[in-house]
Amino acid sequence: MTVWGRRDLTSFVLKEYQAVVDELHAEGITVDRFVAGSEGEASREICEAAGWKYLETPNEPLWEKWNLLLEFVRDNDAGYDLFIPIGSDNLINAAYIRVAVSLIVGEVKFAQPDGCVYLDLMTGRSSFLKGCQGGAGRVFARELVLRLNWNLWQENPMYSIDHWQYRLVTGILDRSKLEGRLILLPVRLAAPWQLVDIKSEANIWPWTDFSPERNPACSNVDTQTYFGDYFPNCLTLL
Repeated sequence: MTVWGRRDLTSFVLKEYQAVVDELHAEGITVDRFVAGSEGEASREICEAAGWKYLETPNEPLWEKWNLLLEFVRDNDAGYDLFIPIGSDNLINAAYIRVAVSLIVGEVKFAQPDGCVYLDLMTGRSSFLKGCQGGAGRVFARELVLRLNWNLWQENPMYSIDHWQYRLVTGILDRSKLEGRLILLPVRLAAPWQLVDIKSEANIWPWTDFSPERNPACSNVDTQTYFGDYFPNCLTLL
């Protein structure tokens, strides 16, 4: 995870993952959490208080911040089987990590989530976008990360870092002799595994990009029902 600003939301998201870690630990799945921040002791304090291993880095360029974080993971490598980058405004549940583990065991090298629920804290509204291609929640097998020399993000002024990463990874899988598959991880409202993006007062991509009125690919979601089922603590933010 990388963090910058949005102190209250970031602190909330960081703490939410402790329950996920505890649930999976009881099943024999170990999850280590790494985070890069750029606000000195202010960001270090909230990250380490929530149980994350912290690295201080410059905030820009963002692709370099992510690579520095992955180098930090490499320096603390415990033989991890898979890697899931996540944003400071994103939540995944334990079921998401379980399905990610099952995919890697099944020889999948890269999985792209193709659905996401968006929650707007300003209005309390939620929507679902099928076919999203964002970077949060992508699943990378260890073999693929090693093949890319722990460098999953590259500078490219023509594309967003998520788009360029997708091109980089799919190109490697196509050209190399790395055996394995690329699949879509089907995030659906009825699926056990879920991915959420929380919109606050400051976002790279605003809520309007994901409102059904502006984006016909999005559909309305009942906030109280959905979050009551999957991420009930989020309702305290409204």
